[in-house]
Amino acid sequence: MKQAIKQIKDDLGSNAVILSTKRIEKPTAPGLSPKIFFEVTAAVDDAAISAKKILRSELKKTPPPIVKPRPFNSCPPSPPSPPPKLPMPEEEEPISRADFREDEDISSILNELEEDNFVKDPPLLPSKEEERYTPAGTKKDDTALKVEEALNQMGFAELIKGMGDLKKDIAEIKRLMDDSVSISVDLPQHLREYYVILTRNGLDDLVAYRFLKGIEKNMPELLGKAQMRNIVLTQLSEIIPIEKDFLSALSKKVVAFVGPTGVGKTTTLAKVAATLVLKYSGKVCLVTSDNFRIGAVDQLKTYADIVRLPLYVATSQKELSELLNSMTYDYDYILLDSTGRSPYDSTGVQDAIGLMTAMPSIMPVLVLSLAANHRELGDMYERYSGFLPEYIIFTKLDETKYFGPLASIAIKKKTPLLFLSNGQGVPDDLEIPDGKKIAKKILQELPTLWGDN
Repeated sequence: MKQAIKQIKDDLGSNAVILSTKRIEKPTAPGLSPKIFFEVTAAVDDAAISAKKILRSELKKTPPPIVKPRPFNSCPPSPPSPPPKLPMPEEEEPISRADFREDEDISSILNELEEDNFVKDPPLLPSKEEERYTPAGTKKDDTALKVEEALNQMGFAELIKGMGDLKKDIAEIKRLMDDSVSISVDLPQHLREYYVILTRNGLDDLVAYRFLKGIEKNMPELLGKAQMRNIVLTQLSEIIPIEKDFLSALSKKVVAFVGPTGVGKTTTLAKVAATLVLKYSGKVCLVTSDNFRIGAVDQLKTYADIVRLPLYVATSQKELSELLNSMTYDYDYILLDSTGRSPYDSTGVQDAIGLMTAMPSIMPVLVLSLAANHRELGDMYERYSGFLPEYIIFTKLDETKYFGPLASIAIKKKTPLLFLSNGQGVPDDLEIPDGKKIAKKILQELPTLWGDN
């Protein structure tokens, strides 16, 4: 790429303008990825160069103007007649093309293009209608008028407009260069496009690659785009682990909601409790061991009073064990709210794990926020893996447009999704996961909110 830029500047000079770039794939041996080339088209305006040369010669000939003071209340003299137009050559601008390999340092070259003088916005020039007087009110001399006229002839107004479009093109090229990381994957072109979409929407790159490789092995030939998309959508929805019978899964268990601080464990527990009572007429009780966070018990008590559920508070591992032993057979569902701990507070996490192992009947469910940094979600799961979570609940789906981690975490950790939370409404904003809906969201070319169709 650097060689291409140098060739353009050697052939056309520093006034060259990048007009376009084009990606070219050249096939190689079977089973190997194609070689990627880029074509750069550049041009230079000879008319502008000639006008600049004339300006330089005129400036050398004409001595600097002598400004004479005039009275404050005097009127400026009438402007002189416009100078004759400067001769302009009529030759067509030359064009040079240069090819370069993708494996060169593309990002550094794009940065170099932005730093060059043909990418930066030129200074704004006075319009033809602007009054031809200096701020002091003195008349502009002939040299200044010639400079102004020559700059107008160079078409700077159009050039300024063109620079804005050129910057947008370079931004798009940078985005494509980011996607070029995925171009080297060993997939056919039509599946490579899905790889870019899946990873851009947050699906783990290794999960995306293995998934598309499986499709490639069993894919019929000569499929249309619509058929191809249906196959990808259907198979992606089928590999996402989802608990489809949550009533049986939670029945006669102590379901402990564990996870980092601020992910919405208490609100999610209240949604699940209200759903079990109002929609399925289950016999439910609430237990909290969260005596660490100020107001935690009061918050859960408010929810319990609204739905008319019993609430028990345990302040120690012994008290929790005794409490759970006494009520295991009295309720269909026992929901336990735990103390939230930072994933980087190792001591606090270990203390919470010790409390949750008070009884074998406790079933930990890990609650994670999809609004968190997607790159850290896998690390968060690992830090809470000591709880041995049997299910995952994702919250705050209404605060993101990228839903790849819904599938990535569940697939990589082999832990099914139990519920999804899409807002603060109790219990309306609790959803049973739908693999097809998740797959559709991950396959969006233009990301949208969870509630958008």
